[in-house]
Amino acid sequence: MLRTVMACFLLLLGPLALAQGLSYDEPFFPGSSHDPGISTPEQLLGFPAGERPATHAEIERCLRVWAEQSDRAALFTHGETFEGRTLYHMVISSPENMSRLDQIQADLARLADPRGLPDAEADGLLARTPAVAWMAYAIHGDELSSSDAALQAAWHYASCTDQAVKDLLEHVVIIIDPLMNPDGRDRYLGQLREMRGALPIVDDQARMHGGRWPRGRTNHYLFDMNRDWVFGVNPETRGRIGAASPWHPMLFVDSHEMEPQDTYLFTPSREPLNPNYTESLQRWLGVLAADQSAAFDRHGWRYYTGEWADDWYPGYSNAWASFRGGIGVLWEQAGVDWYGVKRAEGRVLTYRESVHHQLLSTLVNIGTLAAHRQEIERAWFEGRKACVAEDGPYAGRTFAIVPNANAARVAAFVDVMRLQGFEMYELTGDFTAPGTDRLGHERETVELHAGAILIPNGQPNANLLAAMLEFDPRMKTEFLAKERHELIKRGETKIYDITGWSIPMLEDLEAYELRCRLPEGVVRPYAAPSGPDGGLDAPDADQGWAIDGADDRTPALAMELTLAGVRVRFADEAFTWGDRAFARGSLVVAREDQGGGEADWEARLDRTCRERGLRAWTIRTGLGAGELADIGGEHFHLLAPPRIAVLSESPIDPSDFGSIWYTLDARYGLPATYLPAESLGSADLRRYNVIVAPGGAGDALESAGDDLRRWIESGGTLIAIGSSAMSIAHEGGLSGARKLEDVLEGLDDYEIAVLREWAAEAESFDAEKVWSHGATGSTPAFPWAGVDLDRGEKEELERRDVWERQFMPPGTIVATRADAKHWLTVGCGSELPVLFSSEGVLMAKGETEAPFRYGVLEDDGAATEARRAGWCTIPAGKELRLRMSGLLWPEAAHRIANAAAVTREGVGRGQIILFADSPTFRAASLGTTRVFMNAAVYGPGLGASAPIGR
Repeated sequence: MLRTVMACFLLLLGPLALAQGLSYDEPFFPGSSHDPGISTPEQLLGFPAGERPATHAEIERCLRVWAEQSDRAALFTHGETFEGRTLYHMVISSPENMSRLDQIQADLARLADPRGLPDAEADGLLARTPAVAWMAYAIHGDELSSSDAALQAAWHYASCTDQAVKDLLEHVVIIIDPLMNPDGRDRYLGQLREMRGALPIVDDQARMHGGRWPRGRTNHYLFDMNRDWVFGVNPETRGRIGAASPWHPMLFVDSHEMEPQDTYLFTPSREPLNPNYTESLQRWLGVLAADQSAAFDRHGWRYYTGEWADDWYPGYSNAWASFRGGIGVLWEQAGVDWYGVKRAEGRVLTYRESVHHQLLSTLVNIGTLAAHRQEIERAWFEGRKACVAEDGPYAGRTFAIVPNANAARVAAFVDVMRLQGFEMYELTGDFTAPGTDRLGHERETVELHAGAILIPNGQPNANLLAAMLEFDPRMKTEFLAKERHELIKRGETKIYDITGWSIPMLEDLEAYELRCRLPEGVVRPYAAPSGPDGGLDAPDADQGWAIDGADDRTPALAMELTLAGVRVRFADEAFTWGDRAFARGSLVVAREDQGGGEADWEARLDRTCRERGLRAWTIRTGLGAGELADIGGEHFHLLAPPRIAVLSESPIDPSDFGSIWYTLDARYGLPATYLPAESLGSADLRRYNVIVAPGGAGDALESAGDDLRRWIESGGTLIAIGSSAMSIAHEGGLSGARKLEDVLEGLDDYEIAVLREWAAEAESFDAEKVWSHGATGSTPAFPWAGVDLDRGEKEELERRDVWERQFMPPGTIVATRADAKHWLTVGCGSELPVLFSSEGVLMAKGETEAPFRYGVLEDDGAATEARRAGWCTIPAGKELRLRMSGLLWPEAAHRIANAAAVTREGVGRGQIILFADSPTFRAASLGTTRVFMNAAVYGPGLGASAPIGR
């Protein structure tokens, strides 16, 4: 009924629409003929092509009908979104090719792994195998036009009777992936429907052209899926990788939209370009761009290449395909959402015209692939041959991962490697080779033992493997010069995304780049170890059970058990009972503690451990050997059940919120309340003992003011992240931490705090002098002795800080040192890689603890004198290792060295924990995610306290 009413209204509106320039009637397929037996998009949708965006259900309806009507088309699924929408791709080719799809895939698989393939056989396979184009649309749900173009393209190729199209389909398999983000698109279309009025709105500043938080760019858990191709977190990504990989597409198009006043962008991109792209990529991108620009020229449409678009980060859709040897292409159309947008030159860019731009790009790129099929297929094949060549660029490198007791972390790494189809091996004995560690140390000998995972870089997907794992790719010097010029002169960066992403670093795994091939005789194909099953190791125990705390699943187990009424203790140091050793952070479920708790607590413990895949070991004795902790001593703390609230909605950063939401809800299955930030000041905070403030919550935290402070003082744990942390780190704010620029006159105290920490670890003393009877037998040793604390005038310090601030990194992995005694650092080693992407620098001293500080202090015999790195002195004989991967200008390194990555401070009975950057970044930074889980789950029982009996 509503559609009929609107249709009648639009007929009446016609003259006004024309007056506003909303008419665009240029035909999509001029001169082409189509099979009348195959329904048109207009017949199936019930509205003219390009009049409005189609929903997921409408796209689904079209694809299903065409798959039944056309012998050129077959419809496949490759997964389901978090909200239950099916992900489709349609394969279109000639009827003959459609009858042998399995054989085509088998031929492509043989070509994709050229090891042992004779040249004559390869030539025959290349001659008979069609080229493959994977055309992917709308990975960002609020970038609408390309999905409607995909429908037009699918219908055209499935029904066109022109001989030119028939000939093209003899040589090309076209795969239409029409809607990569159904959840985001339908969310955004729902918002636009709510915001539509009786008249079309062509002002791009209107709410009709903006939507509301969180818009539609992201999927259900608010992930930008065009960053997920190397991490494989989301079901949409995983399904698409699984579906696209066997087709080995030679052309992979990723179609987007951008700002409404822009024009049209397509590749090639500009520097920085990732060094792992194939040599032929830029050439073929140039050929495609020439054909695409010529087509746009014929229509008088404006366009450009490069400019803001780089290709450094490997997690984009087109980058993933390029690293697999294909030609990854990016398009960006000016987005107009629905009716159209009035542009600066006075005309209205209609939605239908934007669809036409995307459609023409589709037809032209596929035409270029068909016209150069043999050359492009040969270039793809030669690229695959180079990956496995004995003298190829990757032949002499092998990545090594050293497994540890954190089985969940190792399993997560292995899962990503298997998703991408990488070959993995494990050592069956000892092995040594020269290599490089995560901190950049060149080692003549890296000692590895049985069980270590080896991944040879010389394998069919070598380029992608290198892009995902290598520690330290470098940008060209010429680009760095331009980047520095722009930073200094205009305060603008040319870098589009993060510059460091090495998977072993983000997952905090011990890893090495070995300068050798895969060794022979001491390896076998990797098989995941079969550890002990979860659950109780025995049906009864005198004292109770202990669960080792090394595994990332341990905090989730603790939360689930405590919420169920099982009382759990946390060990703040490692211990050994009987013949079994347990890591710091292990859990103890003691029989004595369960009085008054859940009656069937043993069954609950067994069931929960089984579901979480963790083993609970029988405690036969709680007596620790020697000075190791005993079960009734001070080192075992009773945990409190966490009742978590996470601030959400505008103005919270959607990506930061989404990664936290996913971590708690999807990854670990833990309950939390997702509280609108604007209601923080009026909410009954007594329901929660943990409040998480993702980035963007600054105003909400400040407005909650005294109520929030009283909640903290009563035993609450506030966790503030990124900009939210910075917003309360000021004089008069909630936190005692401070931003660097606010304490330039008081840096002495912060430097002395760092020197004290080092002195505690390194200081030696003369025991005889301790027992001396005389007061003058020795001289006190002050940590700051010999340190020049004269920094100059405040004005000069401010000038320096402003200068250094302009060089802050846009996403660089840096090393932090962990306080080995602090409860927040359980599950971490002595050093933790952290992705730094903030302008803010947190400073901590006194009662504000710094469990993690930037920089790892190492011995350096060449450093005979103390030196200053920014605001803090580095002792003689030492060096501070900081950059691990990505771009870090020296000015930025000096600014952040020794600052706090995480702070913790007591406030009354509660506490405040600050993270300088997102610890759950893209749900891929598993090392820092563990720190977040420690804070959220253990905080109520460790750093905070509630009255007994609450």
